[in-house]
Amino acid sequence: MSSHLDLLKEMEQRGLAITLEGGDLRLQGVRERMDPEFVARIRAAKEGLVAHLSDEARRTRGFPLTPLQRGYLLGRDGLFEIGDVASHVYHEIEGVWDLDRLEAALAHVVDRHSALRSRFPADDRQTEQPAGAAPRVARLDLRGESEQRRHELRSALRAERSHRVLPADGPLIAVEVTVLADDLMVLHVSHDGLVMDGISMFLFFRAWWQAYEHGPDAEGPEELRFSDHVSALEQAGARAPARRSREYWLARLDDLAPHPDLPLRVSPASVSEARFVPREVRLDAKRWAVLRGHAAKAGLTPSALLLAAYAETLATWGAGSAFTLNTTVANRPPVHPRAFDAIGQFSDTMLVEAHVDRRMPFVERARAVQTRLRTDLDHRHFSGLDALRELARRRGGPAGARMPFTFNSAIGHAGDGVDGSALELFGPETYTVSQTPQVWLNVFAMEQQGGLVVQFDSVDELFPDGLTAGLVHGYRTLLETLTEEHAWQATDFDLLPEAQRARRRAANDTAVPLPDTLLGEAFVARARQTPHAPAVITSGSTVDYGELLARATHAAHWLRERGLARDELVGLVATRGPEQITGILATVLAGGAYLPVDAALPAARREYMLRDGRVRLVLTNSGYQDTADDGHREVLDLTGITAAQADTPPT
Repeated sequence: MSSHLDLLKEMEQRGLAITLEGGDLRLQGVRERMDPEFVARIRAAKEGLVAHLSDEARRTRGFPLTPLQRGYLLGRDGLFEIGDVASHVYHEIEGVWDLDRLEAALAHVVDRHSALRSRFPADDRQTEQPAGAAPRVARLDLRGESEQRRHELRSALRAERSHRVLPADGPLIAVEVTVLADDLMVLHVSHDGLVMDGISMFLFFRAWWQAYEHGPDAEGPEELRFSDHVSALEQAGARAPARRSREYWLARLDDLAPHPDLPLRVSPASVSEARFVPREVRLDAKRWAVLRGHAAKAGLTPSALLLAAYAETLATWGAGSAFTLNTTVANRPPVHPRAFDAIGQFSDTMLVEAHVDRRMPFVERARAVQTRLRTDLDHRHFSGLDALRELARRRGGPAGARMPFTFNSAIGHAGDGVDGSALELFGPETYTVSQTPQVWLNVFAMEQQGGLVVQFDSVDELFPDGLTAGLVHGYRTLLETLTEEHAWQATDFDLLPEAQRARRRAANDTAVPLPDTLLGEAFVARARQTPHAPAVITSGSTVDYGELLARATHAAHWLRERGLARDELVGLVATRGPEQITGILATVLAGGAYLPVDAALPAARREYMLRDGRVRLVLTNSGYQDTADDGHREVLDLTGITAAQADTPPT
């Protein structure tokens, strides 16, 4: 019996064409060339011809992107902060291999999993390449080089390959082998998030190793086509869970906490070429088992525990007491018997809000994180990327919707052996780093050989020297502390490295003679001495010392007339500008203490801060109005203080 490929070649030789209409074949061309015997062979091969033509149509027409794929493609654009970056993971593994077998095994895995053959032309769709599109394994032999030269070349290869951007319209897996000696090779593996998520990374290395060790399994079960998965997602988008999820997130966005407010050394917009620095925290199998046991006793999943510990550590380093993290969640609807074995991008993003209330013991804070996480997971059918787009619309642009701190956990996949151990089937992994567009600090948790590995990849250029290294140290310290059961009842933890503790002690050593003057007197003296000297310079105006003193004095009179007590908090609900400086000086001159409240915060968050600070007097330049139920706060609009008004007492 003729194969469908032989028949297609014969049709071409006869000058005939065949098309697929619905589920039927239509043969076109000169009828004299369609003899009965040839037509009978076509009918006998109908199943193969239909499958082939369907695949060809799918590759030509393409199919839509998932939300996360679309986000990763946009992130490659330099128009965005921390852009010109691919979602890319790079591994270096040491060992010795039969390179021809290695390449054949790779080709087998790529041929079986259609997502690994996806290409992304510039039309918001992806196409699927036919089998046989696997990348070759490039080989570099350095056995003839000196040890120093081998080291230099290996470092140069790492610098180039670890931060590469693989072409979206080409293979999104790259594999190279560097031969250092007869008994030592380095396997360099790069893969893009467009075609492979964290769980799929484990599945990929496991399938590749099995094909290498045992040979390609030509009779293996059929794998899920990625286009079928995307089609299932589109159908799910029209169902009730998706509608409920959309309503849930749209109702929450106005009050959603901002991203962690860690101190920055430079603006993200100034980083032209982001380089991610890898660090990791490890617990051996024994200590991880103890920690997991404590978590289970507290009713926590391992992922919830690790997320709560991450939030705790961020708060210690200045993130604030309430902030939002970006997470990824597996999205593998059971549309195929092997849906949980398929390799591809089967993840989506989800926003998780964390509150670190140190009046509660850690175990209660962790349970609160898990409760929020579970509620959000119940509404995971509205992509976090769609939520961010809506947030940007409401907050005036992408900067208002930044969520650049991520937490991802690949712990708890349903399949046996599907964890970080798969990364070392070919040999020990000696180096790895990931990069993600528009992300400042990425965290990825996994199990490996029974222990715990938490990888941190950060754009260190953004942060003050030592911040990220100290934060990772603090996370390790916290996990080790929590292996002691009594620590779960603690409300606070000392996570700082000793060097930072020493610097903090030195900074807090304020045992010096107190000056006889008050805080605002130096400013008043300067204003009277040089009233026309510029005090505040903005892009659009300049305020001199004399005018600034007059404005501050006017506002200070307003505060005193309303009985401002010594050290009473005055709410300063403001954006940056001359009025904010006026409000600070006015509060100091009036003998109070100012409580800065970012005018861009959600209304509920602003109200919480003012209520918590027992604020009854507010200075603002943002149009703030008291909306509390009791309406007891008085508000002075600093933008209304003109030079003429500043010379007259307030009313």
